[in-house]
Amino acid sequence: MTVKLIMSPRNRAAELSLDSIGEHFEKGIRAGFFAVGSQLRHTARLQMLEKKKGIKHANLRVRSSAVGETPASQTGKLRRSIGYQVSGDSMEFGAGGRGSGVNYALILEEDLARPLLVNSVKKNEAKIETLFNDAINKALESVS
Repeated sequence: MTVKLIMSPRNRAAELSLDSIGEHFEKGIRAGFFAVGSQLRHTARLQMLEKKKGIKHANLRVRSSAVGETPASQTGKLRRSIGYQVSGDSMEFGAGGRGSGVNYALILEEDLARPLLVNSVKKNEAKIETLFNDAINKALESVS
């Protein structure tokens, strides 16, 4: 399909509108990343507080997580380190990042099979598409 725009005073508004679609679309994608990142962080933090099926330690108030479960929040350090960062046209979602003082997030996720980040993404798969669509549609509504 091809769209040919024939220049005339009557369609100048359409030309300007077409020129700004890309900019608005990019703003929508960035807004979508912020919405998705916030949702993933919120879900991961809540999942850490859910009741676990692992071992009950005498000196801790919480039960450890079992294999496949999101890690239990024992000290709160890992839970507080969960975050996301939007940079340009990409987003990073993780835990135990720069300056958090937590260096065991990757060990829990990969070596001990306590998938903190993966479980959050899996739980939000359907919602991620909706969040992106809503953010992009809202950004494109302002194109006139």
